[in-house]
Amino acid sequence: MKDTKHTSLFPKSISQKIQHKLTTSPTKYSFPTLNSLLQYSSTLTSIGSFIYDDVHPFLICLYFLHRFKPSKETILCLLKIKQMMESKECGDYSSNNKDKDDNGDKGIIDRSNINVYNTYTSLDTPKTSPYISPVNKYTLILLLFYIKLSNQPINLNIFLNDYRKITVINCSNKKDVKYLDEIVYELLTEDWVLDIPVGGC
Repeated sequence: MKDTKHTSLFPKSISQKIQHKLTTSPTKYSFPTLNSLLQYSSTLTSIGSFIYDDVHPFLICLYFLHRFKPSKETILCLLKIKQMMESKECGDYSSNNKDKDDNGDKGIIDRSNINVYNTYTSLDTPKTSPYISPVNKYTLILLLFYIKLSNQPINLNIFLNDYRKITVINCSNKKDVKYLDEIVYELLTEDWVLDIPVGGC
C-alpha cells in the first residue's frame, strides 16, 4: 500500500516517482529515526532531483525529512546556529512530542551517532566567511530545502556567507559545481531549484 500521507511537499508527478522508487527499493531507503536519516544525508556526494528519470537520493532524503516534520527549534539546533545552541532550547527539544514521527521516535538528536559536523576543508572555502555552519554541507542543503518547502519561519540569509562547494547533478547526469551560497540565493529568489518548485512556499 502506497504512503500518500506525506507527499504534499511535492507536486503529484514528483511524489509518484518517489513512491515508485521506494516501492522498488524498500530496503535501500529505510530511515526509522531522524538520526538515521541525517547520518545517511551526510554520506551524499551530490544533490539533484532526477538522474535519467530516476530519483536522486537527495530527493528521497527530503521526502523522509518531511515525514519527520522537525519543529523550528529542532531545525535551529541541527543547523548549529550559535544563539540557539547557547540556549536551553537545545536540550530535550522534543519533550512536548512535537517531533514525534509515525514510528514513535521523538526526534531527539544523539550527536554521538551522527557524523554531520566539521566535514569541510579549507579547499571548500576560497573566501573568508564570517559564518560557516559546522554541519555537513549536504545535510545543510537538505535542511535548507526543507525550511523553504515547508515554509518554516527561519531566515536563510545567514548561509549566504557559506562558500563550500556543492556538486549538482542534473537530469542528464551531468555534474556542475556550485558554491553553497549560490544555492541558498536560488532558494531565496527562484521559483524552481533542482527542478523542484520552491516558489510560493
